[in-house]
Amino acid sequence: MTDLSLACALTGPDFRARRDLILESFFNQRDGTEELANGYAFRFDDARRWAAPALEFIEIEQKCCPFFTFQLEFSPESGPLRLKLLGPEGVKEFIRNELGLLESDARHVAH
Repeated sequence: MTDLSLACALTGPDFRARRDLILESFFNQRDGTEELANGYAFRFDDARRWAAPALEFIEIEQKCCPFFTFQLEFSPESGPLRLKLLGPEGVKEFIRNELGLLESDARHVAH
């Protein structure tokens, strides 16, 4: 396996537009955030509602940030969906600083 640098392939207006769309339409709708040893888990209230947006996000992110490992967990009876963003050392800082996913609403973070 090749070492992947923690850098997004999108820059400038493309990156800002992508980030704004993700924050507004998807990540700002989460119910909670859990810090993990090698990333974060984002919880969404209804798997039926959030599965398609989660897969769309994963498809986009695989193209621009190939160092991420993604995991989706579906709860029984269409309960909560958990999207895990995982990666190598430094990935949590990347998620916080480059994607800004935790600064959008501090009340979502649970340690």
